[in-house]
Amino acid sequence: MSRIKMIQLQGSTLESSRKITNDVRSTVSKICLGVDDMQLLGNKALVVRAEIYPEKLELLYSALHSLGITLNEQSLPHIEALNQEVEYPLSIQITSFSDDTDRQASIPKVPG
Repeated sequence: MSRIKMIQLQGSTLESSRKITNDVRSTVSKICLGVDDMQLLGNKALVVRAEIYPEKLELLYSALHSLGITLNEQSLPHIEALNQEVEYPLSIQITSFSDDTDRQASIPKVPG
């Protein structure tokens, strides 16, 4: 039995997180049959949560690569070590290194 309880992938891109958000959501949704949660952390990172069967991981890696996302090799699990019958929780964090991420965000003033 596998000891891995969750698959956490880390990736990076030179595209702005704003530009890749819809493509990533669509891609993960198709491969994982839905997205459980998706958050944009400032302008720097996109975090997507879903569930995936191990047999779909290679397809996911390839699809993300085609969007210009480079996955950190150290974050990739050994597919052979996973129980092929289990749907694993999946978290993907994609950090953007685009110049567009450095723009200032306006934060509304809090009364009081």
